Amino acid sequence: MRAIVLKEFLKIKTAFLAFLGFVIFDLIAIIANILRQFNLSGKSEVIFGINYGFEFSFLWLDVLNIFFAVILGFFCYYREKIGGRLRLHFHFPLSNLKQVLIITALPLCFLIFVFLIEFIVLFGFFCVVFPLNLSLNLINLLINNFAFCVILFFAPFGIVFSSKFSEIALNIVSWSVLVFVYFKINPDLVSFTSYSQNDKFYVFFAFCLVFSYTNLQVVIKKYKQGYLK
Repeated sequence: MRAIVLKEFLKIKTAFLAFLGFVIFDLIAIIANILRQFNLSGKSEVIFGINYGFEFSFLWLDVLNIFFAVILGFFCYYREKIGGRLRLHFHFPLSNLKQVLIITALPLCFLIFVFLIEFIVLFGFFCVVFPLNLSLNLINLLINNFAFCVILFFAPFGIVFSSKFSEIALNIVSWSVLVFVYFKINPDLVSFTSYSQNDKFYVFFAFCLVFSYTNLQVVIKKYKQGYLK
């Protein structure tokens, strides 16, 4: 088992370590920024500003998560395509979804591991310095970001395993539109007009889930047909 984990880690090692380093730096920056605001304006003033003026930012942490979710996915799928591992699974009685999950499970766990670090650090810090209801509102934005990034991890699959330029371009455009809509529904807090602005996120998430699953099925079917020919 240790050898398998190490093998999967080596596929995404460079991107994962870069992601972890940037996240740690960003977490330190967020905490330092909040403490600096406490010293300049006072804790009560800062909390008032967040509650009524939405004066809070995750300092591009949500963008960082999205960027590296795609990069980690690309590293994972590209190495699998070179190694021909997906083709090997065509000879086993497995569903298309299981074939994808087998080759992505561990890399996806590494991505979720970083998200878990973000959640523990920020939620723990928020609960110490902010009221619980405010902490929950802030962390809810981050949880939405995590959920979207897990789906976005599968976006490079259609780009890597598609054989036609038109299919690759269609995948890039489709996922780009979803990212654009995501930032409209779940923006950084400074862009909010109310906490309920992202109340449609779960509908959007369900649509992304269905789109991702359908896209995987189509890409695998075409890739399988090309391989069997």
